[in-house]
Amino acid sequence: MSHYPLSDLFPVTDDVVHAAMELKALHVLEGVLLLEILGGSEAAFEALEGLVILHRDMERRYGRLEQLLAAPVTMKQAA
Repeated sequence: MSHYPLSDLFPVTDDVVHAAMELKALHVLEGVLLLEILGGSEAAFEALEGLVILHRDMERRYGRLEQLLAAPVTMKQAA
């Protein structure tokens, strides 16, 4: 994930905001499940496995979205 603010270059779109919020929500949920696992919950362990897969997929999609937003737009593409 990029740590460079893009808001100075162009307005942030809803897609970027939603992708960022979904990723942050997954971070929080993973943290809660890790605490449950430390308490011995096997169901939480299985749920966390699925969330890790989802997290990786979302990071890839967020990365692609950042690349698309960072790509220069030519006049031909904008038309």
